[in-house]
Amino acid sequence: MPRVLIGSDIHGAYEDLAGQVGDDDILVLCGDYLDFFDYETHEGLITKLIPKETIAGVLKALADGHTEESKRMVGEVVSKNPNLAQDMLELVHESYERMFALLDCTTYLTFGNVDYPHILEQHLKPHHRLLDGEAVEIAGERFGFVGGLPPTTYTFGLPGEVSESDFVRKLDAIKQVDVLITHCPPAIPELTYDAKAKRDEEGNELLKRFIEDFPPKRHYFGHVHHPRHSELGYFGAKLINVGYFKKTKRLLVHREF
Repeated sequence: MPRVLIGSDIHGAYEDLAGQVGDDDILVLCGDYLDFFDYETHEGLITKLIPKETIAGVLKALADGHTEESKRMVGEVVSKNPNLAQDMLELVHESYERMFALLDCTTYLTFGNVDYPHILEQHLKPHHRLLDGEAVEIAGERFGFVGGLPPTTYTFGLPGEVSESDFVRKLDAIKQVDVLITHCPPAIPELTYDAKAKRDEEGNELLKRFIEDFPPKRHYFGHVHHPRHSELGYFGAKLINVGYFKKTKRLLVHREF
């Protein structure tokens, strides 16, 4: 029986993702497809271009609470590597090409903070659809998609980060839906605290207010890899952190049809 499956934070685990879905399934994805950098293994696309020791210094500053210092260090790395942006784009193209070549099922997706939306769109096949500030019907339910990550303490100017005003505009465009798909969590501490990183990833206050005003039946999101709580009832909505697919290798079954 075909299923609607939900996933997030794939971070390069494309073969594992393709192995979880059948051709008749519908796959819905909440963002973060690139293996930009793994905080546990210290591997990822960025380590092909920047020494691990440099990255370790940035992470230590961040872990010690020196957020502005870590951002200064990132800026310094970029200024010393004039070809960094172009080299990264080549790796991003290769990654997305590999991902979509493996996904044979109907796929609806939005983007996360470590994604490159304009490049993502270039590699879609006819049965893939990138949605942002849009609502579509999937298996008889209205799904609303809002991509990107609005500003937090930990935003660094990545391509998938969006302004607060743009994020709100996209929320306003979808209004009432049965299922809300975002990468960003709402600003509810039980859902935004990462138990392994031991920090609050913050979430978005205006997203929380949107859910209060227009509660969906379910809200699926990602971003927080090791949440203290992965599910919460809120204003009649069921809020669900889909999970860190790269590590769990699991998709959520939204429904069978």
